Amino acid sequence: MRQSVFGHLILATLIFSTLLISGVLLVSHFTVMQGITDAERATAPEVAEKVVQILKMEEKSLSLFTHDWGVWDDTYQFVQDGNYQYIQSNLQDGTFSASQLDLAIYLNKTGGVVFQKGYDSQKQSAVPIPDDVFDLISRYQLLTDPDLVDPITGIIPLKSGPVLIAVQGIYRSDETGPQEGYLIFGRYLDEDRIMEISDNSVFPFQIVGTYADREQYVKASLPYAELDPSGQKFIIYSVISDIRDNPAYLVKTEIPFRTPYTSSLILYLILTSAILCGLFFAGLILYYRRYLLFHLQGIANILDSSQSPDCQPCILPNAPVELTPLVKAVDNTASSLRKHQDELARTQEELAEAEERIRILFEQAQDAICVLDGTKIVDCNQAFSAIFQKERGTFIGQDLCQLSVHIDNRYSSSLHGFCQRILDHPAGSGTRFEWSFPVSSGQISDASSDQVVFDIIIRDIRYHENSLVFIIARDITRQVEFQQNQERLYQQLEENLVHMGALNDQIRNPLTIISTLVDENESPEKDRILYEVDRIDKLIDRLDDGFISSEKVWQYLHKKHEKFEDTVF
Repeated sequence: MRQSVFGHLILATLIFSTLLISGVLLVSHFTVMQGITDAERATAPEVAEKVVQILKMEEKSLSLFTHDWGVWDDTYQFVQDGNYQYIQSNLQDGTFSASQLDLAIYLNKTGGVVFQKGYDSQKQSAVPIPDDVFDLISRYQLLTDPDLVDPITGIIPLKSGPVLIAVQGIYRSDETGPQEGYLIFGRYLDEDRIMEISDNSVFPFQIVGTYADREQYVKASLPYAELDPSGQKFIIYSVISDIRDNPAYLVKTEIPFRTPYTSSLILYLILTSAILCGLFFAGLILYYRRYLLFHLQGIANILDSSQSPDCQPCILPNAPVELTPLVKAVDNTASSLRKHQDELARTQEELAEAEERIRILFEQAQDAICVLDGTKIVDCNQAFSAIFQKERGTFIGQDLCQLSVHIDNRYSSSLHGFCQRILDHPAGSGTRFEWSFPVSSGQISDASSDQVVFDIIIRDIRYHENSLVFIIARDITRQVEFQQNQERLYQQLEENLVHMGALNDQIRNPLTIISTLVDENESPEKDRILYEVDRIDKLIDRLDDGFISSEKVWQYLHKKHEKFEDTVF
């Protein structure tokens, strides 16, 4: 009987293990894999923004380079006299190769070409400039600003492919004028150039076609992510704009699917299932040996005693009556203990799960979190330690004011002021302030400054009999930069409106003089001249209407911007 029960236990354990592992595999395939796929697809807008930022960095590089050449005394003199010495010193093939330039055009203040040159970096030789370059420059109206101190930079779509150009007004080295012409530098965004840019970025990408041909690749709204048929990578389609912020080209970005992570997760689930099966089997054996087998052996001993010739006749009849109350009491006690034990195990399991959930939320929080007991760091998450590029264990148990010993010198000054603000925090109240820390190159890829700005919130919390300080640091660098850029754009819009109004007046005054002169002098062309003057005057009226509408839009945006600052910042 013992071997039969033990065999049944083994069979039940094998069946339970098979069902559990099969269930885990099915759940992991239909739930875990789908969840990870959805999470990867949700990153499509972020990846698309990264690609745009990468190209913006390339635009910034070309913009700075063009500005340095356009605001230069030698260039200022060259577009006036076209001296050959400037060409020999600055515009040879070596300059184009070292600067990664593919085209250069110098125009004087009348629009005449002083110098133009195309360059093939692969063949390392001069080539003609494409015919449609000047057509596109004219269509995009890039040479209409007589005071172009800062370059206009962006992509224009040539027939041969996209080209990144920068148009800079030509001034003296001290940025004084008048403007003597325009300098145009360009770099072709061909396959080799895009591959070179991609190799230096986190997300490799390529330009696959024009925006007008996007339906050949994807019919959904952009940006859009889809899983490659091989299941090894995600393909994300997004859009880049031309120099006037119109959709121009379709960009394809490939990022590897996190297969190793998924495989390790499934393996972890299988191992967990196997461990649970082993614990279940060990529990069954333990229960069998300690309880079931013990009671079966006791019953067998009583039956053996009843069949023994030496047993007194009265033992067997009296045995059930004498043992029944004791057996019931023991069974009731054991049942009660098992019930309490099960409840305790469930409570401990729920507490462990709750603690694990809280720990996961604490560790995976995007905001940096630190808990202090006085000035001693009790706990912190990975986001907090990442600020100083150190492991989390380095900070636990350390005095916050002594961290300068364990971190780089560039953080010491900022950390000292940060610690002082925490020490000045009044007990029992909340404190909120902004603080900036230095950041190393590459630590935050989408930040344009060397400082990362945090919104710091300090709260007091009670833990048993102790009073702890709870610090949350939220990275608001991009919000701050956004606010600064928005204010700069509003200022630029206001300046443009002022220039537009002044330009309308400057055009209307000569028209009035022309109209008066024609009225005073009889001429065969008088009627035609007056007709054309009237047409120009109507066009200026339309410009005035547009100016008034633009001013109203600016006032509306300015009012909304002020409300946004009051509510958010």
